[in-house]
Amino acid sequence: MFHCGACGSGISAEEKFKHQKNGNVHRYVYYLCSKGSDRNCKEKSIREEDLVEQLAQAMDKIEFDEKASMKKFEGEIKKYNRLTQLMFGDKFIKGQKGKSIDLRAYAKYILREGTKEEKRDLLLSLKTEIFIKGKEIVIK
Repeated sequence: MFHCGACGSGISAEEKFKHQKNGNVHRYVYYLCSKGSDRNCKEKSIREEDLVEQLAQAMDKIEFDEKASMKKFEGEIKKYNRLTQLMFGDKFIKGQKGKSIDLRAYAKYILREGTKEEKRDLLLSLKTEIFIKGKEIVIK
């Protein structure tokens, strides 16, 4: 799914913590070349936030398993509808029937706002190979 743009190796995540004097702790995740093909690869790492935003912007060009994504999306819609019906009654649900589902908008939402598990599920459904080169994603 993710490959180094310089040597073609896989990409791995590295978690770092920065401890401040006032007691705050900041968590950072970097994605970098695993150096499986080239131990001397000099490709730079990319921060998780930058990677996620670039993926969200490129989602219209990325192919993914729509069948698996649609099943997950429909489950989320059912959960949402049960909650809104509980909170607001049947009036709200009746107005929502028949609307089309935009899987790419859902994927962008998951990338930006989803849990780690939701993001992982979405990324596992990607069919397009994505390369990271110079802190930018490249779709081939």
